[in-house]
Amino acid sequence: MVSLQNQLEASLSSALVAAINSQDVAVCRNFFSIFSNIQRESEFRNYYNGSRRSSVVGMWQSAQLSDCDPTSPSPAASSPPITFAAFLSTFYTSFLATLNAERASIPSIFPDPALTLSTLVTSTLSALQPTFAERFASVLSHHGTTALLQLIAAYKATEEFAADLEKIVEKIQYTALVTSPIPSQEDSPPSLQRQKSHPRRRSSRMSISWRPNPRTKTSGDGLMLDAGRELDWDQELFQPFLDFQVDYGTLERRLLEAALDEIVSQDSRADITESDRARVLRERAVDVFSVADQSLARCLTFTHGYGALGLVRALDHFLRSFIDAWTADMARTGAVVSGSGSGEDLADLDYTAQDWGEIQMSLHVLSAARAVHERLVLFEGKLRGSLTQVATSFRLARSDPSGLSVSGTTKGAGLLLIQSSLNSAELHELLKSVEADSQRTTPLLVEARAGISTFARTCQRSLQDTILSPLRKPLTAYSTLALWSAVPEPKRPNELFVPTFSLSPTDVVQRLAEGLLNLPRLFEVYADDDALTFSLETLPFIDVELLKSLQEAPESSPQAAPGHMRRASLAPTMRSAGLSPEAVASAWLSSLGHSILQHLTSQILPKIRTLTPPGAAQLSADLGYLSNIVRAINVEYGELDRWKEYVSLGDEEGIKGGGERRGDTVWAQVARMRGWA
Repeated sequence: MVSLQNQLEASLSSALVAAINSQDVAVCRNFFSIFSNIQRESEFRNYYNGSRRSSVVGMWQSAQLSDCDPTSPSPAASSPPITFAAFLSTFYTSFLATLNAERASIPSIFPDPALTLSTLVTSTLSALQPTFAERFASVLSHHGTTALLQLIAAYKATEEFAADLEKIVEKIQYTALVTSPIPSQEDSPPSLQRQKSHPRRRSSRMSISWRPNPRTKTSGDGLMLDAGRELDWDQELFQPFLDFQVDYGTLERRLLEAALDEIVSQDSRADITESDRARVLRERAVDVFSVADQSLARCLTFTHGYGALGLVRALDHFLRSFIDAWTADMARTGAVVSGSGSGEDLADLDYTAQDWGEIQMSLHVLSAARAVHERLVLFEGKLRGSLTQVATSFRLARSDPSGLSVSGTTKGAGLLLIQSSLNSAELHELLKSVEADSQRTTPLLVEARAGISTFARTCQRSLQDTILSPLRKPLTAYSTLALWSAVPEPKRPNELFVPTFSLSPTDVVQRLAEGLLNLPRLFEVYADDDALTFSLETLPFIDVELLKSLQEAPESSPQAAPGHMRRASLAPTMRSAGLSPEAVASAWLSSLGHSILQHLTSQILPKIRTLTPPGAAQLSADLGYLSNIVRAINVEYGELDRWKEYVSLGDEEGIKGGGERRGDTVWAQVARMRGWA
C-alpha cells in the first residue's frame, strides 16, 4: 500500500508543482483532495509551502548586509550593503505581500486556512539560512557595545510585521467561513494535521499556550472560527530575540558605558582649565542624563518592562561611574587655580590670592555637585514613573482571562517574556515596592546617590583644606620647639621665690586661635552661597546630633506644606532644607574646628619627642587656651582635653596612673614624652 502511495505521489508531483507555481487554485484544491485520500497531506503542504516561500527565502539569502557575514558573492550588486535592521523592514514588506496574496488562495484549498497560513510563516522562518540567530550573532560582533540599538531596531520592525500579520490571520479566518471546502469524514482533525504538516522546533521553555482542547473563537453571528491559541507563528518569529531580551541588562550596561566613555573623553580637551571644572561638570551632567533618559524607552520597547530590574542596575552603575570619575579627578588634582579673589576685608586671615581662588572654585564645584544631585532626583522621578507604568501594565495583564496578555505585542511574544527568567520574583518585588512607595521616599538609584555623597565629601574636604591651610602652616614646626625640652634654671642662694600663676600660650597657638576666631567672618562673606548648604551630613567630623539640633522646627511654617510642590524624594539631608545661613555656618565651623584639632592631635603633637616639666607646663597652657577658644565656636573635642589632662600630671602621678590607662593611645604618647613608660 505504501509503495502504491509513493508511486502515485511521484507521478503527480510534477503536475502538482506546476499547478502550485501557476497559482491554479482549482487544480491545487483537487490535488489536495487526492493527496489527502492517499494520506500524503503533509507532503502536499510541504510542496505548497516550499513553492510559496521560495522568493522570500531567496531574498533573505541574497541580501547584501554591512554588519553580517556575506552569504554568497554578489559582484553585480546594484546597491550598497545596508544594516541587517534596515534590511528587515524591506524583507518583512516582501513577506507580507506574499502572505496577503495567500489570503485569497489558502481558504480555497485548505480546510484550516489560519493554521495553514501560520505553518507557512513558521516553515519560512525555519528555512532561512543563515538563521536569525546567526545573523544576530554577526550583528552583535560587528556593532559591539552599541549592538543593542540595532537589536531594538530589528525588534520594532518585527513587531510591526507581527501586527500586520495578525490582521491577515484574522481576515483569513473570516474568509474561510465562505470559501473553504467542507472537509470529508476521512480528513484528519486540524490538530493532527498541524502535527503532521509542521514539525516545529520545540522551545526549551514549556509553552502554556498549547492546550489539548483549545477553545474556539466565535464570530459575531455565531459561526466558529479557528482557535487562535493554536497559531504559534509569533513565538517562532520572536524566539531569536529572547536570549538578547534576557541579557538586556548587560547589553544596556555596555551601551551606557560606551556612551560614558565618549562623554568623558571630551573632558581631556586642552582648553578646559581647572577653573572651568564646575562648568564642565554641569555640561557633562546634561549629556549623561540625556543618555539615561533614552534608556527608559529602550527598556519598554525591547522588553515591555520585563527588563526593568536590569535597567535600574545598569543606570545605577552608569551614573555612579560618571560621578566616581569626577570624584577621582577632584581627589587627584585638588583645587589648584590661580585666583584673583577679593578678600581685602579679610587680609588678616593670611589667605593669598590663590587661596581665594581655590575657595571660590571649590564652592563652584560643590554647587555643581548639588545641581547633579537635583538632576538625579528628577531623573529618578522619571524612572519611578516608568516603573509605575510597567507595574500598572502587569496588573492589567493579570486580569486578562488567559493571563498571557502583554500590552503592545502579540500573545506569543508576550508569552516568551512571561516564561523567561526576566519574569522573576525580584522584578515583581521591585515593582511592588515602587507602587507601595506613594511618598517617593525610597531611592531607586542607591549607588548613584552614594556616589554623589562621596563626591560632595571630596569637594568639602578640598574646600576645608584651603580654608585651614593658613592655620596648619604654623603648626608644622610646633612639635620641634625647643621649649618642650627646656629644663628649669638652678635656684641661686638667697634668691626670692616668685610664684608663677599662669603661662601665656605660645605664638603658634595664639595665631591658631586668632585664625579660628576669624573663621565666622569668612562665612559671613559666603553666607548667601547655597553651595555651603549642600550635603552637610558629609562634612568631615560633623555631629549628626548637631545637625538635628540646628534643623528648624517644621511647625514653624505650617502653611507651607500644602502648597509645597517639591517632590518628597528630594532627599532633605542632601539639600539640608530648613537650615538658616547661621545654622549652616555653625555646622561648617564645627566641622572645621574638629578637622584642625584632629590634625593637631594626630599629626602634630605625637611628633614631640620629649617633655620636661617646664615643657609640659607650657603645652598644658597651650592646650587649655586652645580648648577655651574652640568652645567659642561650639566645638568640643575630647581627645584635646585628654592631651591637656595627661600632660598636666606630675611625674609621680603619671608613673602611678599607667596601669589604669592601658590601651589609651593618648596616654601612651604622653607617657613616652614624659619618660613614664
